Amino acid sequence: MKKPTGTTGSIRITSKDTSFNKIIFPNAKEDIELFIMERFVENINKQGVFFKFTSFSQNSQDDFDFSVETTNGKSDIDLMEIATLGKSSHELASNQYNDLEFSRNILKKILEKSTKYKSNKSSLFLLLYSTNFKFNLSELVIQHLQYLLNRDTHCFKMIFYFSLLDGKEGYTRLLFPSEIKEFDEKRYKNNISINLL
Repeated sequence: MKKPTGTTGSIRITSKDTSFNKIIFPNAKEDIELFIMERFVENINKQGVFFKFTSFSQNSQDDFDFSVETTNGKSDIDLMEIATLGKSSHELASNQYNDLEFSRNILKKILEKSTKYKSNKSSLFLLLYSTNFKFNLSELVIQHLQYLLNRDTHCFKMIFYFSLLDGKEGYTRLLFPSEIKEFDEKRYKNNISINLL
Protein backbone atom coordinates (compact mmCIF):
# COMPACT_ATOMS: atom_id res chain seq x y z
CA MET A 1 0.00 0.00 0.00
CA LYS A 2 1.47 3.35 -1.06
CA LYS A 3 1.84 5.88 1.75
CA PRO A 4 2.35 9.63 1.23
CA THR A 5 5.46 11.22 2.73
CA GLY A 6 6.60 14.77 3.11
CA THR A 7 9.94 16.46 2.58
CA THR A 8 12.79 16.28 5.04
CA GLY A 9 16.55 16.07 4.93
CA SER A 10 19.69 17.97 5.78
CA ILE A 11 21.25 21.22 4.58
CA ARG A 12 24.94 21.21 3.69
CA ILE A 13 26.75 24.54 3.81
CA THR A 14 30.24 24.98 2.41
CA SER A 15 32.32 28.04 1.57
CA LYS A 16 31.21 27.64 -2.06
CA ASP A 17 27.52 26.76 -1.88
CA THR A 18 24.54 25.48 0.06
CA SER A 19 22.69 22.30 -0.86
CA PHE A 20 19.67 20.40 0.42
CA ASN A 21 20.02 16.62 0.72
CA LYS A 22 16.49 15.26 0.57
CA ILE A 23 15.78 11.93 2.24
CA ILE A 24 14.21 9.56 -0.28
CA PHE A 25 11.66 7.34 1.43
CA PRO A 26 10.31 4.09 0.02
CA ASN A 27 6.74 4.16 -1.34
CA ALA A 28 5.00 1.39 0.63
CA LYS A 29 3.95 1.82 4.28
CA GLU A 30 5.75 -1.35 5.40
CA ASP A 31 8.95 -0.29 3.60
CA ILE A 32 8.85 3.19 5.16
CA GLU A 33 8.45 1.65 8.61
CA LEU A 34 11.36 -0.73 7.98
CA PHE A 35 13.47 2.22 6.75
CA ILE A 36 12.73 4.12 9.99
CA MET A 37 13.16 1.08 12.23
CA GLU A 38 16.56 0.17 10.80
CA ARG A 39 17.90 3.65 11.49
CA PHE A 40 16.26 3.85 14.93
CA VAL A 41 17.83 0.54 15.97
CA GLU A 42 21.24 1.64 14.73
CA ASN A 43 20.89 4.93 16.63
CA ILE A 44 19.82 3.25 19.88
CA ASN A 45 22.67 0.75 19.64
CA LYS A 46 25.19 3.57 19.06
CA GLN A 47 23.89 5.55 22.03
CA GLY A 48 23.90 2.55 24.35
CA VAL A 49 21.82 4.58 26.83
CA PHE A 50 18.59 2.59 27.10
CA PHE A 51 19.46 -0.93 25.93
CA LYS A 52 20.74 -2.56 22.76
CA PHE A 53 18.75 -4.34 20.10
CA THR A 54 20.06 -7.81 19.34
CA SER A 55 17.49 -8.54 16.60
CA PHE A 56 14.17 -7.39 15.17
CA SER A 57 11.68 -8.68 12.63
CA GLN A 58 8.80 -7.04 10.79
CA ASN A 59 5.37 -8.51 11.43
CA SER A 60 2.29 -8.86 9.25
CA GLN A 61 -0.18 -5.95 9.02
CA ASP A 62 -2.61 -7.37 11.59
CA ASP A 63 0.05 -7.43 14.32
CA PHE A 64 2.39 -4.96 16.02
CA ASP A 65 4.81 -3.53 13.45
CA PHE A 66 7.95 -5.22 14.81
CA SER A 67 8.98 -7.90 17.26
CA VAL A 68 12.33 -7.20 18.89
CA GLU A 69 14.90 -8.74 21.14
CA THR A 70 16.91 -6.40 23.31
CA THR A 71 19.47 -6.78 26.07
CA ASN A 72 16.45 -6.33 28.40
CA GLY A 73 14.39 -9.10 26.79
CA LYS A 74 11.72 -9.53 24.12
CA SER A 75 9.16 -6.89 23.21
CA ASP A 76 7.07 -5.46 20.39
CA ILE A 77 7.21 -2.01 18.81
CA ASP A 78 4.46 -0.15 17.03
CA LEU A 79 5.25 2.89 14.89
CA MET A 80 3.22 6.07 14.61
CA GLU A 81 3.90 8.84 12.12
CA ILE A 82 3.53 12.41 13.34
CA ALA A 83 1.54 14.19 10.68
CA THR A 84 -0.62 17.20 10.01
CA LEU A 85 -3.11 18.54 12.56
CA GLY A 86 -5.68 19.22 9.86
CA LYS A 87 -6.84 17.32 6.82
CA SER A 88 -4.47 18.91 4.33
CA SER A 89 -1.71 17.02 2.54
CA HIS A 90 1.95 17.05 3.55
CA GLU A 91 2.65 19.68 0.91
CA LEU A 92 -0.16 22.01 1.99
CA ALA A 93 0.49 21.74 5.73
CA SER A 94 1.84 24.77 7.53
CA ASN A 95 5.43 24.74 8.77
CA GLN A 96 4.37 26.34 12.05
CA TYR A 97 2.25 25.13 14.93
CA ASN A 98 1.10 26.03 18.41
CA ASP A 99 3.33 23.83 20.60
CA LEU A 100 0.73 22.83 23.19
CA GLU A 101 -2.01 22.23 20.62
CA PHE A 102 0.39 20.05 18.64
CA SER A 103 1.50 18.00 21.65
CA ARG A 104 -2.12 17.48 22.76
CA ASN A 105 -3.01 16.28 19.26
CA ILE A 106 -0.13 13.78 19.36
CA LEU A 107 -1.18 12.65 22.83
CA LYS A 108 -4.73 12.05 21.60
CA LYS A 109 -3.44 9.75 18.86
CA ILE A 110 -1.17 7.91 21.31
CA LEU A 111 -4.09 7.33 23.69
CA GLU A 112 -6.26 6.10 20.80
CA LYS A 113 -3.57 3.54 20.01
CA SER A 114 -3.31 2.60 23.66
CA THR A 115 -7.06 2.00 23.91
CA LYS A 116 -6.83 -0.29 20.88
CA TYR A 117 -4.05 -2.31 22.54
CA LYS A 118 -5.13 -2.09 26.19
CA SER A 119 -5.70 -5.84 26.58
CA ASN A 120 -2.25 -6.72 25.26
CA LYS A 121 0.98 -7.32 27.14
CA SER A 122 2.72 -4.50 28.98
CA SER A 123 6.05 -4.72 27.15
CA LEU A 124 4.87 -2.75 24.12
CA PHE A 125 7.01 0.16 22.89
CA LEU A 126 5.82 3.01 20.69
CA LEU A 127 8.06 4.81 18.21
CA LEU A 128 7.03 8.24 16.88
CA TYR A 129 8.61 9.56 13.69
CA SER A 130 8.00 12.06 10.92
CA THR A 131 8.73 12.10 7.20
CA ASN A 132 8.09 15.83 6.96
CA PHE A 133 10.27 18.59 8.44
CA LYS A 134 7.09 20.59 9.16
CA PHE A 135 6.17 18.14 11.92
CA ASN A 136 9.54 17.88 13.66
CA LEU A 137 9.00 18.24 17.39
CA SER A 138 10.25 21.36 19.12
CA GLU A 139 11.92 21.01 22.51
CA LEU A 140 8.81 22.49 24.11
CA VAL A 141 6.56 19.90 22.45
CA ILE A 142 8.89 17.13 23.64
CA GLN A 143 8.81 18.40 27.23
CA HIS A 144 5.03 18.85 27.16
CA LEU A 145 4.56 15.33 25.81
CA GLN A 146 6.85 13.96 28.51
CA TYR A 147 4.66 15.65 31.11
CA LEU A 148 1.38 14.52 29.51
CA LEU A 149 2.53 10.93 29.06
CA ASN A 150 3.57 10.75 32.73
CA ARG A 151 0.20 12.21 33.76
CA ASP A 152 -2.13 10.10 31.59
CA THR A 153 -2.60 6.34 31.67
CA HIS A 154 -1.60 4.32 28.60
CA CYS A 155 -0.37 0.82 27.83
CA PHE A 156 3.13 1.63 26.55
CA LYS A 157 6.22 0.60 28.47
CA MET A 158 8.41 3.10 26.62
CA ILE A 159 7.68 5.78 24.02
CA PHE A 160 10.43 7.13 21.77
CA TYR A 161 10.67 9.97 19.28
CA PHE A 162 13.11 9.40 16.43
CA SER A 163 14.05 12.23 14.09
CA LEU A 164 16.03 11.61 10.92
CA LEU A 165 18.85 14.04 10.21
CA ASP A 166 19.72 12.52 6.84
CA GLY A 167 19.29 9.19 5.04
CA LYS A 168 21.31 7.31 7.69
CA GLU A 169 21.68 9.33 10.86
CA GLY A 170 19.09 10.54 13.35
CA TYR A 171 18.56 11.18 17.03
CA THR A 172 16.31 9.56 19.62
CA ARG A 173 14.48 11.13 22.55
CA LEU A 174 12.73 9.18 25.27
CA LEU A 175 9.23 10.61 25.80
CA PHE A 176 8.09 8.04 28.36
CA PRO A 177 9.02 7.34 31.06
CA SER A 178 10.56 10.67 32.02
CA GLU A 179 11.28 12.73 35.10
CA ILE A 180 9.04 15.63 34.03
CA LYS A 181 6.17 15.79 36.52
CA GLU A 182 5.27 19.48 36.18
CA PHE A 183 4.69 21.76 33.23
CA ASP A 184 3.39 25.36 33.25
CA GLU A 185 0.81 25.19 30.46
CA LYS A 186 -0.43 28.74 31.07
CA ARG A 187 3.05 30.15 30.48
CA TYR A 188 3.40 28.51 27.06
CA LYS A 189 -0.20 28.43 25.81
CA ASN A 190 0.50 30.84 22.92
CA ASN A 191 3.95 29.55 22.01
CA ILE A 192 4.42 29.00 18.25
CA SER A 193 7.20 26.96 16.65
CA ILE A 194 8.32 27.39 13.05
CA ASN A 195 10.19 24.58 11.32
CA LEU A 196 12.54 25.67 8.55
CA LEU A 197 14.44 23.54 6.07
